[in-house]
Amino acid sequence: TVRPHLQGAATLTVRDLCLPEQVARCSVHVTGPAEVRIKSVSQVQIHNTAFLTLTIIDSNQRKISSEVFSKLDLQHLVSPIPHFSVTPAADQSACDEFCAVFTVEGISLGTSSVQFVVAG
Repeated sequence: TVRPHLQGAATLTVRDLCLPEQVARCSVHVTGPAEVRIKSVSQVQIHNTAFLTLTIIDSNQRKISSEVFSKLDLQHLVSPIPHFSVTPAADQSACDEFCAVFTVEGISLGTSSVQFVVAG
């Protein structure tokens, strides 16, 4: 298991002691989340649902694969008086491998906001 502590790049070199001429090299780039992008409608009616898509951009301005979102300790924060709920959508086919889909359901009248934060 590799757990990077800092962002940066390194080259990993592996030598087989039985085969001195054989060398394998691998470049490793460690980057972290820099931006969280949310796309959603601006209003959701009571007892109706809408979809929200989430994309995370790394410090090199590349999209992070949604396969690693669970490892990022991603948390969603809703206003103190939530007028809607946010849950991961059962069907993730509405987007590519770089985003996640959430279901937003209107609960009551009012104005609320949602934020996604990468903790840690």
